[in-house]
Amino acid sequence: MITVRVTNRLVNYNLRKNMERQLEQINKNQSAVSSGKKLATLSENPGALGQAMALKASLDIQEQYNSNMDNASAWLRQTETALAGSAEIVLRARELVLATGNAGVGEQEMEAMAIEVGVLTEQMLVNANTKLGNTYIFSGHQINDEAFGDDYKYKGDGEGIFKEIAPGITLQVNVHGEIFNGIFENLRNLKEGLESGDKDKVMKLLDKLDDDHSKLVQARTGVGSKAKQLEIMQEQMDYQTLNLQTMLQDLQGVDLVEASMLLAEDQMVYQASLAISARLMQISMLEYMR
Repeated sequence: MITVRVTNRLVNYNLRKNMERQLEQINKNQSAVSSGKKLATLSENPGALGQAMALKASLDIQEQYNSNMDNASAWLRQTETALAGSAEIVLRARELVLATGNAGVGEQEMEAMAIEVGVLTEQMLVNANTKLGNTYIFSGHQINDEAFGDDYKYKGDGEGIFKEIAPGITLQVNVHGEIFNGIFENLRNLKEGLESGDKDKVMKLLDKLDDDHSKLVQARTGVGSKAKQLEIMQEQMDYQTLNLQTMLQDLQGVDLVEASMLLAEDQMVYQASLAISARLMQISMLEYMR
């Protein structure tokens, strides 16, 4: 009888340990199914865990560069829009200069033109003080201050704004606000010439306005070139990010169908173990009572 009791204790002990292992396996599979990740496996595999951490670190770095690229792209788009609008203003001013060469244009018409030039000047001021969010894009490092005041004088510092868009690669995203200095001066002189009816003074501004327009177009072309370069780099960065995400998924990911099947099998085995345990307890009680 003593031998039977010892044997039953050993059987019960082994059965209990087996059931504990089964519960642990069930928990692992439940975690895998619910999270979609082989978390338990990674914690038991330092090599895989190290690779996963390295991939995540690389993705974090990629995310920062992607953010820098997005900001740089937005800055360039805003700059290009402001320069394009400014070029249109200069073209309209040039048209007014040519119109004064018409013999039929008198003082009354020139006064009306002077009023329009005043409006064009205010529109140019708005462009020169273009903002990206709360940042003045033509103020250099003085991003919290307007590039030009109501006196049309430049208040920025003319410094470059650079964004790191890849390891060791920086891109200047701003155009110096000084580009507007000559434009404001020429618009002021145009307005004064029109108001005074001085056609000679007005016509002398034609070449200067042509130069202003060329500068704006040249600056816009440079911005567009940078935007295109940035677009290509963003596509490459997106491809690299996708590769890293795929590698991390392959390392961490779990086959949900397979994991679900294993979970169901583990639960069946555990239920069978419970039934066997209950049966053994009944047998043990009978043996003890004999």
